[in-house]
Amino acid sequence: MTGIRDVINWPDQVISGVFAFFDRQKIGMVDFKTFLTVIRKTLFENIEDITPDTFNWENNVLKKIRTWFKA
Repeated sequence: MTGIRDVINWPDQVISGVFAFFDRQKIGMVDFKTFLTVIRKTLFENIEDITPDTFNWENNVLKKIRTWFKA
């Protein structure tokens, strides 16, 4: 099994921010239910609804996360 660092080369601050976003229960870890909820939302909704600024790198990151998640 691979980790996110094997798929996307992000600075530590970005990885920390992503995991902080997923840590909705503030327990210091990503619970599987929240992870699936966010991933499903990004898979099935229009990406412009999630990232209104539509920066290209954000779209690319989400695509890479989706690919990693599906694998």
